[in-house]
Amino acid sequence: MMRAVSLAALSVFIWLNSACDDDDTYRTDGIKDLFLNADESTHITLQMGNEMLLGQDYCRNFKLQQEDLSYATVSCTENQRNFAPFVEEDDFMMTVENTERYEALNVSERSDFLEDIVDSVVEVRFPAASGNITLTGVFIHPLYYSYFMSLSMSTLFIFTADQNEPDYSSINETEDLRTAGVNVVNLVTLSWNPDMNPVVGGWPVFMDDVLVSVQTDVVNENFLGLASDVQLLLDGGKMLNYDHDDMYMVRVNSVIGECDQAEWLRYAYVEDFYQAKTDNASVVFEFDYAGQGYAKGVDTRIKRAYGFDGTSVWYYEADGAALDEFSFKSHAFDEKQLVSYYGLMWLLIALVVVLFCCVCACCCYCSRQRSKSQKKQRS
Repeated sequence: MMRAVSLAALSVFIWLNSACDDDDTYRTDGIKDLFLNADESTHITLQMGNEMLLGQDYCRNFKLQQEDLSYATVSCTENQRNFAPFVEEDDFMMTVENTERYEALNVSERSDFLEDIVDSVVEVRFPAASGNITLTGVFIHPLYYSYFMSLSMSTLFIFTADQNEPDYSSINETEDLRTAGVNVVNLVTLSWNPDMNPVVGGWPVFMDDVLVSVQTDVVNENFLGLASDVQLLLDGGKMLNYDHDDMYMVRVNSVIGECDQAEWLRYAYVEDFYQAKTDNASVVFEFDYAGQGYAKGVDTRIKRAYGFDGTSVWYYEADGAALDEFSFKSHAFDEKQLVSYYGLMWLLIALVVVLFCCVCACCCYCSRQRSKSQKKQRS
Protein backbone atom coordinates (compact mmCIF):
# COMPACT_ATOMS: atom_id res chain seq x y z
CA MET A 1 0.00 0.00 0.00
CA MET A 2 2.79 2.39 0.94
CA ARG A 3 4.58 1.81 -2.33
CA ALA A 4 1.38 2.37 -4.33
CA VAL A 5 0.85 5.72 -2.63
CA SER A 6 4.44 6.74 -3.22
CA LEU A 7 4.21 5.89 -6.93
CA ALA A 8 1.03 7.95 -7.28
CA ALA A 9 2.75 10.93 -5.66
CA LEU A 10 5.76 10.48 -7.89
CA SER A 11 3.53 10.46 -10.97
CA VAL A 12 2.18 13.87 -9.95
CA PHE A 13 5.73 15.06 -9.37
CA ILE A 14 6.87 13.92 -12.82
CA TRP A 15 3.91 15.71 -14.40
CA LEU A 16 4.70 18.91 -12.53
CA ASN A 17 8.31 18.80 -13.64
CA SER A 18 7.84 17.47 -17.16
CA ALA A 19 8.28 20.86 -18.80
CA CYS A 20 10.30 23.99 -18.15
CA ASP A 21 8.41 27.18 -17.41
CA ASP A 22 10.26 29.99 -19.13
CA ASP A 23 9.01 32.40 -16.48
CA ASP A 24 10.93 30.51 -13.79
CA THR A 25 14.19 31.67 -15.35
CA TYR A 26 13.36 35.31 -14.72
CA ARG A 27 11.19 35.11 -11.61
CA THR A 28 12.26 37.13 -8.59
CA ASP A 29 10.09 35.50 -5.90
CA GLY A 30 11.00 31.82 -6.44
CA ILE A 31 12.65 29.30 -4.11
CA LYS A 32 16.44 29.51 -4.37
CA ASP A 33 17.64 27.30 -1.49
CA LEU A 34 16.45 25.09 1.34
CA PHE A 35 17.75 24.65 4.91
CA LEU A 36 16.94 22.29 7.78
CA ASN A 37 15.45 23.66 10.98
CA ALA A 38 17.64 22.72 13.96
CA ASP A 39 14.71 22.48 16.40
CA GLU A 40 11.87 21.05 14.32
CA SER A 41 12.57 18.14 11.95
CA THR A 42 9.24 18.73 10.17
CA HIS A 43 10.03 22.39 9.49
CA ILE A 44 12.33 23.66 6.76
CA THR A 45 13.54 27.13 5.85
CA LEU A 46 13.09 28.29 2.26
CA GLN A 47 15.33 30.99 0.84
CA MET A 48 13.41 33.22 -1.56
CA GLY A 49 14.81 35.40 -4.30
CA ASN A 50 13.48 38.94 -4.49
CA GLU A 51 16.09 41.01 -6.34
CA MET A 52 13.60 43.25 -8.14
CA LEU A 53 11.97 44.70 -5.02
CA LEU A 54 14.33 44.17 -2.08
CA GLY A 55 17.72 43.81 -3.68
CA GLN A 56 18.46 40.73 -1.52
CA ASP A 57 17.11 37.28 -0.65
CA TYR A 58 15.01 36.53 2.41
CA CYS A 59 13.85 33.34 4.17
CA ARG A 60 10.50 31.93 5.29
CA ASN A 61 9.55 28.93 7.40
CA PHE A 62 7.59 26.02 5.88
CA LYS A 63 5.76 23.56 8.13
CA LEU A 64 5.61 20.32 6.17
CA GLN A 65 2.90 18.50 8.12
CA GLN A 66 0.52 21.47 8.06
CA GLU A 67 1.66 22.50 4.57
CA ASP A 68 1.88 26.02 5.95
CA LEU A 69 4.28 28.51 4.37
CA SER A 70 4.69 31.42 6.78
CA TYR A 71 4.68 34.92 5.31
CA ALA A 72 6.87 36.17 8.16
CA THR A 73 10.56 36.34 7.37
CA VAL A 74 13.16 34.45 9.43
CA SER A 75 16.95 34.44 9.52
CA CYS A 76 18.69 32.69 6.65
CA THR A 77 21.70 31.82 8.83
CA GLU A 78 20.43 31.08 12.36
CA ASN A 79 18.85 27.92 13.81
CA GLN A 80 20.04 25.67 10.99
CA ARG A 81 21.06 22.01 10.99
CA ASN A 82 23.55 20.64 8.49
CA PHE A 83 22.59 17.99 5.96
CA ALA A 84 24.51 14.71 5.99
CA PRO A 85 26.34 15.12 2.67
CA PHE A 86 26.66 12.70 -0.19
CA VAL A 87 30.35 11.81 -0.03
CA GLU A 88 32.29 10.63 -3.06
CA GLU A 89 35.31 8.52 -2.09
CA ASP A 90 38.26 9.73 -4.16
CA ASP A 91 40.30 6.58 -3.38
CA PHE A 92 37.66 4.30 -4.86
CA MET A 93 37.55 3.68 -8.59
CA MET A 94 37.08 0.93 -11.15
CA THR A 95 38.25 0.59 -14.74
CA VAL A 96 37.72 -2.05 -17.41
CA GLU A 97 40.55 -3.60 -19.38
CA ASN A 98 40.96 -2.69 -23.07
CA THR A 99 39.02 0.60 -22.92
CA GLU A 100 41.71 2.54 -24.78
CA ARG A 101 42.16 -0.24 -27.30
CA TYR A 102 38.41 -0.32 -27.97
CA GLU A 103 38.19 3.45 -28.47
CA ALA A 104 40.97 3.32 -31.05
CA LEU A 105 39.05 0.89 -33.27
CA ASN A 106 36.70 1.84 -36.09
CA VAL A 107 33.04 0.80 -36.03
CA SER A 108 33.40 -2.50 -37.88
CA GLU A 109 36.43 -3.52 -35.81
CA ARG A 110 34.56 -2.73 -32.57
CA SER A 111 31.80 -5.22 -33.34
CA ASP A 112 34.30 -8.01 -33.95
CA PHE A 113 36.24 -7.03 -30.84
CA LEU A 114 33.16 -7.27 -28.61
CA GLU A 115 32.15 -10.64 -30.05
CA ASP A 116 35.54 -12.08 -29.12
CA ILE A 117 35.30 -11.09 -25.43
CA VAL A 118 34.83 -14.18 -23.24
CA ASP A 119 36.18 -13.00 -19.90
CA SER A 120 36.35 -9.45 -18.54
CA VAL A 121 39.09 -7.97 -16.40
CA VAL A 122 38.39 -5.05 -14.08
CA GLU A 123 40.87 -3.08 -12.01
CA VAL A 124 39.39 -2.11 -8.64
CA ARG A 125 40.99 0.35 -6.26
CA PHE A 126 39.78 0.69 -2.68
CA PRO A 127 41.31 2.94 0.00
CA ALA A 128 43.09 -0.07 1.60
CA ALA A 129 43.44 -2.53 -1.31
CA SER A 130 43.62 -2.69 -5.08
CA GLY A 131 44.11 -5.23 -7.86
CA ASN A 132 42.83 -6.81 -11.05
CA ILE A 133 39.90 -9.22 -10.95
CA THR A 134 39.17 -11.62 -13.82
CA LEU A 135 35.47 -12.27 -14.33
CA THR A 136 35.29 -15.64 -16.05
CA GLY A 137 32.50 -15.88 -18.61
CA VAL A 138 31.21 -12.40 -17.71
CA PHE A 139 30.94 -9.53 -20.20
CA ILE A 140 31.51 -5.92 -19.17
CA HIS A 141 31.57 -3.40 -21.97
CA PRO A 142 34.98 -1.68 -22.20
CA LEU A 143 33.36 1.72 -22.69
CA TYR A 144 29.66 1.72 -21.75
CA TYR A 145 29.45 0.97 -18.03
CA SER A 146 28.87 2.77 -14.73
CA TYR A 147 29.34 1.61 -11.15
CA PHE A 148 28.88 2.31 -7.44
CA MET A 149 29.82 0.61 -4.16
CA SER A 150 27.51 -0.42 -1.32
CA LEU A 151 29.64 -0.73 1.82
CA SER A 152 26.69 -2.00 3.86
CA MET A 153 26.58 -5.06 1.59
CA SER A 154 30.28 -5.16 0.60
CA THR A 155 29.10 -5.20 -3.00
CA LEU A 156 30.27 -3.43 -6.13
CA PHE A 157 27.45 -2.75 -8.61
CA ILE A 158 28.40 -2.49 -12.30
CA PHE A 159 25.83 -1.53 -14.93
CA THR A 160 27.03 -2.51 -18.40
CA ALA A 161 25.74 -2.48 -21.95
CA ASP A 162 24.92 -5.94 -23.27
CA GLN A 163 27.45 -7.68 -25.50
CA ASN A 164 24.99 -7.47 -28.41
CA GLU A 165 24.13 -3.79 -27.86
CA PRO A 166 24.54 -1.84 -31.14
CA ASP A 167 27.07 0.97 -31.23
CA TYR A 168 25.23 4.15 -32.22
CA SER A 169 28.39 5.63 -33.65
CA SER A 170 27.74 3.37 -36.66
CA ILE A 171 24.64 5.50 -37.32
CA ASN A 172 25.86 8.91 -36.25
CA GLU A 173 29.53 9.39 -35.42
CA THR A 174 28.76 12.37 -33.17
CA GLU A 175 26.51 10.28 -30.94
CA ASP A 176 27.16 7.13 -28.94
CA LEU A 177 25.68 5.20 -26.03
CA ARG A 178 27.02 7.73 -23.53
CA THR A 179 24.58 10.32 -24.88
CA ALA A 180 21.87 8.25 -26.59
CA GLY A 181 21.09 5.78 -23.82
CA VAL A 182 21.43 2.00 -23.69
CA ASN A 183 18.66 -0.37 -24.78
CA VAL A 184 19.73 -3.49 -22.85
CA VAL A 185 21.55 -3.05 -19.53
CA ASN A 186 22.98 -5.90 -17.47
CA LEU A 187 24.01 -5.72 -13.83
CA VAL A 188 27.21 -7.39 -12.65
CA THR A 189 27.79 -7.50 -8.89
CA LEU A 190 31.03 -8.32 -7.07
CA SER A 191 30.45 -9.19 -3.42
CA TRP A 192 33.24 -9.59 -0.90
CA ASN A 193 32.96 -12.01 2.00
CA PRO A 194 32.14 -9.71 4.96
CA ASP A 195 33.57 -12.26 7.41
CA MET A 196 37.03 -11.55 5.99
CA ASN A 197 36.71 -7.81 6.59
CA PRO A 198 38.05 -6.55 9.94
CA VAL A 199 35.77 -3.50 9.86
CA VAL A 200 32.02 -4.10 9.62
CA GLY A 201 30.64 -2.00 6.79
CA GLY A 202 34.11 -0.82 5.86
CA TRP A 203 36.05 -0.95 2.62
CA PRO A 204 37.33 -4.42 1.66
CA VAL A 205 40.99 -4.99 2.48
CA PHE A 206 41.52 -7.90 0.06
CA MET A 207 40.84 -8.68 -3.58
CA ASP A 208 40.05 -12.41 -3.35
CA ASP A 209 37.05 -14.34 -2.02
CA VAL A 210 34.70 -12.43 -4.33
CA LEU A 211 31.29 -13.71 -5.38
CA VAL A 212 30.33 -12.63 -8.92
CA SER A 213 26.74 -12.63 -10.18
CA VAL A 214 24.95 -11.30 -13.27
CA GLN A 215 21.40 -10.00 -13.80
CA THR A 216 20.51 -9.62 -17.48
CA ASP A 217 18.25 -6.89 -18.90
CA VAL A 218 18.00 -5.42 -15.42
CA VAL A 219 15.94 -2.35 -16.41
CA ASN A 220 13.08 -4.45 -17.79
CA GLU A 221 13.38 -7.26 -15.25
CA ASN A 222 14.36 -5.61 -11.97
CA PHE A 223 13.54 -1.88 -12.24
CA LEU A 224 10.12 -1.47 -10.61
CA GLY A 225 7.39 1.07 -11.28
CA LEU A 226 8.62 4.39 -12.63
CA ALA A 227 12.21 3.13 -12.45
CA SER A 228 11.52 1.04 -15.56
CA ASP A 229 11.15 4.30 -17.52
CA VAL A 230 14.67 5.44 -16.63
CA GLN A 231 17.03 5.36 -19.61
CA LEU A 232 20.54 4.93 -18.28
CA LEU A 233 23.57 6.66 -19.75
CA LEU A 234 26.65 4.51 -19.18
CA ASP A 235 29.64 6.81 -19.43
CA GLY A 236 32.27 4.78 -17.58
CA GLY A 237 31.83 6.93 -14.49
CA LYS A 238 31.22 6.38 -10.81
CA MET A 239 27.68 6.88 -9.49
CA LEU A 240 27.09 8.78 -6.25
CA ASN A 241 25.15 6.86 -3.62
CA TYR A 242 24.06 7.10 0.02
CA ASP A 243 24.25 3.77 1.83
CA HIS A 244 23.17 4.70 5.38
CA ASP A 245 20.04 5.31 7.44
CA ASP A 246 17.95 2.89 5.34
CA MET A 247 18.13 5.37 2.43
CA TYR A 248 19.95 3.11 -0.11
CA MET A 249 19.80 5.65 -2.93
CA VAL A 250 22.01 6.05 -5.99
CA ARG A 251 22.16 9.00 -8.40
CA VAL A 252 22.13 7.71 -11.97
CA ASN A 253 23.22 9.39 -15.16
CA SER A 254 20.14 9.16 -17.38
CA VAL A 255 18.32 10.72 -20.31
CA ILE A 256 16.36 13.70 -18.88
CA GLY A 257 15.05 17.04 -20.11
CA GLU A 258 17.28 20.08 -20.03
CA CYS A 259 15.26 21.53 -17.14
CA ASP A 260 15.10 18.30 -15.11
CA GLN A 261 17.37 17.45 -12.19
CA ALA A 262 19.43 14.27 -11.78
CA GLU A 263 17.42 11.10 -11.16
CA TRP A 264 17.85 8.79 -8.15
CA LEU A 265 16.99 5.13 -7.65
CA ARG A 266 16.38 3.20 -4.45
CA TYR A 267 18.19 -0.14 -4.43
CA ALA A 268 17.26 -3.20 -2.42
CA TYR A 269 19.18 -3.97 0.75
CA VAL A 270 19.99 -7.67 1.08
CA GLU A 271 21.44 -8.57 4.46
CA ASP A 272 24.71 -10.51 4.07
CA PHE A 273 24.27 -10.70 0.32
CA TYR A 274 27.43 -12.81 -0.05
CA GLN A 275 25.96 -15.62 2.06
CA ALA A 276 22.41 -15.14 0.78
CA LYS A 277 23.56 -15.49 -2.83
CA THR A 278 25.72 -18.47 -1.94
CA ASP A 279 22.74 -20.22 -0.34
CA ASN A 280 20.19 -19.19 -2.98
CA ALA A 281 21.32 -18.30 -6.50
CA SER A 282 17.90 -16.77 -7.30
CA VAL A 283 18.47 -13.81 -4.94
CA VAL A 284 18.61 -10.62 -7.03
CA PHE A 285 18.79 -6.88 -6.55
CA GLU A 286 15.80 -4.71 -7.44
CA PHE A 287 15.48 -0.95 -7.90
CA ASP A 288 12.67 1.55 -7.48
CA TYR A 289 12.34 5.21 -8.43
CA ALA A 290 13.28 7.74 -5.74
CA GLY A 291 12.81 11.08 -7.51
CA GLN A 292 15.04 13.89 -8.75
CA GLY A 293 17.37 16.50 -7.29
CA TYR A 294 18.42 15.96 -3.64
CA ALA A 295 21.65 17.91 -4.08
CA LYS A 296 21.73 19.10 -0.47
CA GLY A 297 22.11 15.74 1.29
CA VAL A 298 20.08 13.86 3.93
CA ASP A 299 18.30 14.82 7.15
CA THR A 300 19.33 11.83 9.26
CA ARG A 301 16.81 12.61 12.02
CA ILE A 302 13.88 11.47 9.89
CA LYS A 303 15.75 9.81 6.97
CA ARG A 304 14.75 12.35 4.34
CA ALA A 305 16.33 13.88 1.27
CA TYR A 306 14.83 17.12 -0.04
CA GLY A 307 14.59 18.48 -3.56
CA PHE A 308 13.23 21.78 -4.82
CA ASP A 309 12.83 24.07 -7.79
CA GLY A 310 11.51 27.61 -8.16
CA THR A 311 7.92 26.78 -7.22
CA SER A 312 7.88 23.45 -5.36
CA VAL A 313 9.51 21.28 -2.67
CA TRP A 314 9.55 17.48 -2.46
CA TYR A 315 11.18 14.79 -0.35
CA TYR A 316 12.06 11.09 -0.40
CA GLU A 317 11.83 9.40 3.00
CA ALA A 318 12.97 5.94 4.08
CA ASP A 319 10.69 4.13 6.52
CA GLY A 320 12.80 0.97 6.77
CA ALA A 321 15.41 -1.15 5.01
CA ALA A 322 13.04 -3.08 2.73
CA LEU A 323 12.80 -1.90 -0.86
CA ASP A 324 9.16 -0.82 -0.57
CA GLU A 325 9.58 0.92 2.77
CA PHE A 326 9.82 4.47 1.49
CA SER A 327 7.51 7.36 0.74
CA PHE A 328 7.50 10.48 -1.40
CA LYS A 329 5.64 13.77 -1.09
CA SER A 330 5.67 17.03 -3.01
CA HIS A 331 4.35 20.55 -2.29
CA ALA A 332 3.67 23.01 -5.11
CA PHE A 333 3.18 26.72 -4.33
CA ASP A 334 1.17 29.22 -6.34
CA GLU A 335 2.21 32.80 -7.09
CA LYS A 336 0.26 34.25 -4.16
CA GLN A 337 2.08 32.01 -1.69
CA LEU A 338 5.50 32.87 -3.07
CA VAL A 339 5.07 36.66 -2.93
CA SER A 340 6.22 38.08 0.41
CA TYR A 341 4.52 40.78 2.44
CA TYR A 342 7.72 42.77 2.17
CA GLY A 343 7.51 42.63 -1.60
CA LEU A 344 3.91 43.80 -1.50
CA MET A 345 4.83 46.50 0.99
CA TRP A 346 7.52 47.94 -1.27
CA LEU A 347 5.21 47.69 -4.26
CA LEU A 348 2.53 49.62 -2.41
CA ILE A 349 5.08 52.20 -1.28
CA ALA A 350 6.20 52.61 -4.87
CA LEU A 351 2.59 53.08 -5.99
CA VAL A 352 1.96 55.61 -3.23
CA VAL A 353 5.09 57.54 -4.20
CA VAL A 354 4.05 57.56 -7.85
CA LEU A 355 0.53 58.68 -6.89
CA PHE A 356 1.95 61.37 -4.59
CA CYS A 357 4.18 62.66 -7.38
CA CYS A 358 1.21 62.76 -9.74
CA VAL A 359 -0.86 64.70 -7.18
CA CYS A 360 1.99 67.15 -6.61
CA ALA A 361 2.44 67.63 -10.34
CA CYS A 362 -1.27 68.29 -10.74
CA CYS A 363 -1.25 70.75 -7.85
CA CYS A 364 1.72 72.61 -9.30
CA TYR A 365 0.04 72.74 -12.71
CA CYS A 366 -3.21 74.04 -11.24
CA SER A 367 -1.34 76.63 -9.14
CA ARG A 368 0.50 77.92 -12.18
CA GLN A 369 -2.70 78.12 -14.17
CA ARG A 370 -4.39 80.13 -11.41
CA SER A 371 -1.39 82.48 -11.22
CA LYS A 372 -1.54 83.08 -14.97
CA SER A 373 -5.30 83.70 -14.80
CA GLN A 374 -4.90 86.22 -11.96
CA LYS A 375 -2.18 88.13 -13.82
CA LYS A 376 -4.42 88.43 -16.89
CA GLN A 377 -7.30 89.76 -14.79
CA ARG A 378 -5.08 92.44 -13.18
CA SER A 379 -3.78 93.59 -16.52
